[in-house]
Amino acid sequence: MLVHERKEVQKMSPKARYRGISWHIRTKKWRAKITKEYRDIHLGNFTDPVEAALVRDAAERIVRGADAVLNFPKTPSSFEHRAFARGRIEASGKKHAKK
Repeated sequence: MLVHERKEVQKMSPKARYRGISWHIRTKKWRAKITKEYRDIHLGNFTDPVEAALVRDAAERIVRGADAVLNFPKTPSSFEHRAFARGRIEASGKKHAKK
C-alpha cells in the first residue's frame, strides 16, 4: 500500500469522539471495549457511537467503580446497559479462565 493510499483510508474512516470506542471497518459499526487486568474485553458492535459509549461507561463503572473514567460522567447507566455490560464482562472472564 502506498503512503497516499493509506492517508485516503484514514480520511474515509470515522473517528470516535468517545473513549473506548473505535470504528470497525469490516462490519461498518462502532466497537466498544474496555481493559481489565491487562486484557481487552470486547463489549459489542453498535450502529450508534453514543450507544457504544454508554455501554462502555456501564462496563467501566462495573470494573472500576468510583475510579471509572467515563464518556458521560453526569449520565447514570441504564439497567439495560449495565446488564449487557455485566454479561459481556462475565463471559470474558469465563473465556480466559478456560485457558
